[in-house]
Amino acid sequence: MGLTPELLRLFLDLFSAHNPVELNTTFSETKILFTACEKFDCHDKVMGPIRDILYSQGEQQLWELLTWAAERDDRKMGAWALGRMSAVIFLQGRNQFGFFVGLKRSLETLPYSWRSEILYIALEIDHPAQAVVDRKDLYTWRSRSKNVYTGTRIRQKEERVCPFREDWSQVASAFEAGPPH
Repeated sequence: MGLTPELLRLFLDLFSAHNPVELNTTFSETKILFTACEKFDCHDKVMGPIRDILYSQGEQQLWELLTWAAERDDRKMGAWALGRMSAVIFLQGRNQFGFFVGLKRSLETLPYSWRSEILYIALEIDHPAQAVVDRKDLYTWRSRSKNVYTGTRIRQKEERVCPFREDWSQVASAFEAGPPH
């Protein structure tokens, strides 16, 4: 479970304190406390404040919260994270060491069933649109001195695309309701 002595003390303080205990924990530590509360079937008086802090911290790390929710198969938490995203946040993906890794690498952290369902819900598949898309073409060439170089050319092409939904609260509601039948 990963309860360090400090987290264990904090966890036990939550039960014995007459007044709410101030939690000054990191996102990782809050996840550990939340997991401990679930394991020991804690009353909402204890679980509620931890959940509130977890969600508050998750506001700044929506992809991380979504990934953790997926690991636990917690659709309600996953829906909460999705509901606070936008197409921009979704496409940026997870923030890893200060860099956004993009949608593809972020989706790979989710179980396949969640990936496909989220994409199915988030894309307006039933309302394709016409858009100008930038396509990158890779090419290679040889210099006079026989060195090989690579480069990219960008060409614009008009295509039909499936845009993302604008209202991510709809994405969250549909996801929380479960897979389409």
